[in-house]
Amino acid sequence: MTLSLHRPSVFTLWLFCSLHLTTWQVHAETPQQVRSAESQNPIKIQADQLLVNEKMGVSRYQGNVVIEQGNMRLTGERIEISHPNNALAKIEIHGSPANFTRKDPVTGSLTRGQAQTILYLAPTDTLTFIGNALVEENGKHKISGAKLLYNLQQQTLQAQSDAQQQERVEVILMPNTGK
Repeated sequence: MTLSLHRPSVFTLWLFCSLHLTTWQVHAETPQQVRSAESQNPIKIQADQLLVNEKMGVSRYQGNVVIEQGNMRLTGERIEISHPNNALAKIEIHGSPANFTRKDPVTGSLTRGQAQTILYLAPTDTLTFIGNALVEENGKHKISGAKLLYNLQQQTLQAQSDAQQQERVEVILMPNTGK
């Protein structure tokens, strides 16, 4: 049975809280502890429509979707959250483009990402930016490619090109001018 609701269910909000995507607590010792502290912040989800199928374990938000938690913001035209057996499996964000923004509370660094699709996989704690992917830090350093994979636990980034479309990985590093 599919329900059409105009506000998210408590269950769906709880699932998204467990993402650990961003940081909040300035005094935490490790990035994992900081991200875990952030996951305790309330989540605000806005959309034009929400369709929930609890039996299938799927929630679909459609129409100018905005998700905010602490210093993190995700936007897209359509977001699907898979939570079979009441366990978060993945979140898919689609847009033209889908966007990710996060301000690190420790360093003040602003990270922005965009792609046609942004995919979060809970079992591996990874974010994948797919299709015209771009990640930039403080509006200076930029990495782009067909696909960017960010491992949240290991804090590593991999960039891949698309040989079929002749899209190569590009990195732009701005020198520190000391100003």
